[in-house]
Amino acid sequence: MSELLEPADDPSEEFLEAKNDFAEFSSKAFGVINRKGGGSVYMTFAQYLAAGDVSSYIAEVLENNDHPENVEAKRVVNDLLDKYTVARKAVAKRQHNKATMRRALAIAEQMLAEG
Repeated sequence: MSELLEPADDPSEEFLEAKNDFAEFSSKAFGVINRKGGGSVYMTFAQYLAAGDVSSYIAEVLENNDHPENVEAKRVVNDLLDKYTVARKAVAKRQHNKATMRRALAIAEQMLAEG
């Protein structure tokens, strides 16, 4: 029964959907950022994304850039943050479900052992 305790290799459908949404929004954000030209923290988007540190990028954008011409880019970045949050919640939910299943299986094994 212990082989049942191994985590599943395939991610949940909810996580894959959130991940795809995140990729779509990051692509849109990058397009808006490119249209804005130089002299903006938005130009560092690709560097943060390449480093996998999207949350730091978003924090920098929201804290350090109040120029009115970047309103559209900020809107897209906020959408990006929303999708990133959904993806993280989907991962946390999946991990919680796995832990719950492991506990239930452990109790069932104990009950079987006690006979």
